[in-house]
Amino acid sequence: MLIRVEIYGGLHACCHEGFSVGDQVRWQLAQVRNSRGAITFELDDHGTFECTGVPVAAVPARVARIQYRDRVRAGQAGSSGLADEVLVQDTVHVPAGTDFDHDWIIATLQVDARSLPPLADWDG
Repeated sequence: MLIRVEIYGGLHACCHEGFSVGDQVRWQLAQVRNSRGAITFELDDHGTFECTGVPVAAVPARVARIQYRDRVRAGQAGSSGLADEVLVQDTVHVPAGTDFDHDWIIATLQVDARSLPPLADWDG
């Protein structure tokens, strides 16, 4: 099964290792549903789910796709100038966190559904 994990660029810059399309990874993940009913897969970084009751699991996965998502403000280089825009671009490698310069990393992972933690309600 394919899942999507969005990683905040500032968090990646703090302490994450680099990774590439095709890599085998093992990430601590939670599977959560927010109050709107949307289900997401979240990294358990810096104790995000500590004392919340949300179960986490070390999920083995293969990185199937990586994208950067950046907000480009009107008037910035790369902007059409009309309004704020969101720029999404594919990449094959994310460098280690230091000096990382993107708003978000969207990692699509191939996982065995049986390795995922149970679904939990959470509005973090």
